[in-house]
Amino acid sequence: TNDNPADHLMDVLVSTDVAAVKKTSITVSRPLSEASDRDDDDDFDEAFAVSEWTQYWILVRRFSYVFIVDEDQFPEVLMPGCVVTMINGLAFRNFGTNLYIGGAILYNIIAHGMICSNGVVLNVPNERDLILREFRNGAYSVKAYWFARATVSIWAAVFMGFPWVAIWYSLVGLPASISAIGHTFLGSTLNALVISLVASIVGLLNQTQLAAGQVFMPIGDSMTIFAGLLIVRRFIKPYALPVYYGLPISYAYEIAATAILELKGDDGKAVLKYYDLHPTDRHFDYAVLVAMILFWLFLGLLVAYRKIGGGTTSLAAAAAAFGSSSVTRKTVAFSDQPVAYILAMLRGIKAADAPPPEDAIPLGDDKDHLV
Repeated sequence: TNDNPADHLMDVLVSTDVAAVKKTSITVSRPLSEASDRDDDDDFDEAFAVSEWTQYWILVRRFSYVFIVDEDQFPEVLMPGCVVTMINGLAFRNFGTNLYIGGAILYNIIAHGMICSNGVVLNVPNERDLILREFRNGAYSVKAYWFARATVSIWAAVFMGFPWVAIWYSLVGLPASISAIGHTFLGSTLNALVISLVASIVGLLNQTQLAAGQVFMPIGDSMTIFAGLLIVRRFIKPYALPVYYGLPISYAYEIAATAILELKGDDGKAVLKYYDLHPTDRHFDYAVLVAMILFWLFLGLLVAYRKIGGGTTSLAAAAAAFGSSSVTRKTVAFSDQPVAYILAMLRGIKAADAPPPEDAIPLGDDKDHLV
C-alpha cells in the first residue's frame, strides 16, 4: 500500500478488525492522478481530519524517538560534543585572565552550535522521501512537519548544552557564579538554536547528505573568523561587517564573554575593551538572537512549503499558513501511535498475513509522484 508500513503494521497489531484498521490508517482515498498532480495545484486544500496541533505533537514524538534511538543521531551528537568540550576545556585550563580566555569561550560556543547542527543537516535529507510520501498521502500538513522538526532541533540543542557547558566551563576554571554560568548557557544555546534551524533549512534544500554538508560547511568557517575574536570588530573590513552582524555567534560570544570577564576585575575589563565587548549590550544581544530564531523559523516554513508542499511559496500564503489552524477537508485521521509503530518494527514483528486497507492507493510502476 501507500501507507507508511510501520503505521499499518501497528494498526494490525492493535486490532484484528479490518474496519478498525482502515479507520486508523493514514491513507487518503483519492485517485492516484490527483496525488501525482499535487505539485502543480496551488489551491489544494491543506486541511486535515485531525487538527494540526495533533499532527504536530505526533510528529514531535516520532522525531524525538527516532533521534534518541538512532545511533547516527543522539549518540553521535552527544559523545563528540563531550569529547570536544573536554579537549577545549583542558587546552585552556587555568590560563588566567588574558586574551586567550576569549578563545576558550568562543570555540566552545562554536562547538555547541556546529555539533548540534551537524546532527540535523546530515539527517534531514535522509528522511526526505518518507516525508514526501506521508505528506502526499495526506498524513499531515507542511506546517506541522516543519514546526515538529524545528522543535526537536531546539530541544536537542538545549539538552546538549547542559553537559557541554558544564564540562568546558569547569575545566577552564571560570567563575562559579550562577549569573555568569546562566548567561553562558543561554548565549551558547541560543546560538545553537539559530544554527540548528539554518541546518534544517539547508537539509531541506539539498537531497543528499554530501550536498547538505558541503553547503553548510562555510557557516562554521565564517563563525570562527567573524565572531570578533580572530578579527576584532573594529578591524573587520566594511564589506565583511554584514557577515559579522548576521551571524548569531557574535551576539552569543558577547553575552558569555561579558558575563564571565566582568567578574575578573581590571584584567577582565581590559580584555573586554580589547575585544570591543560591552556588558551593557547583553539585552540587545538577547533580543537579536530571539529575533533570529523567529526569522529562521518563518523562512524555514517558506522553504518547507516549497520543497515539501511543492506549491505554496508566496510570502503572503506562508504568512497565512503560519497562523492558520482551520480544518475543513475530510481525510482519514493521522494515527496517534508513532512510538509504538517504531517499537513494533524494531522488535521484528511481521504482519505479512494481515489484509491491507481496501482504500489504499497502489504504488504501481509509476512512482514519480513520490519524488
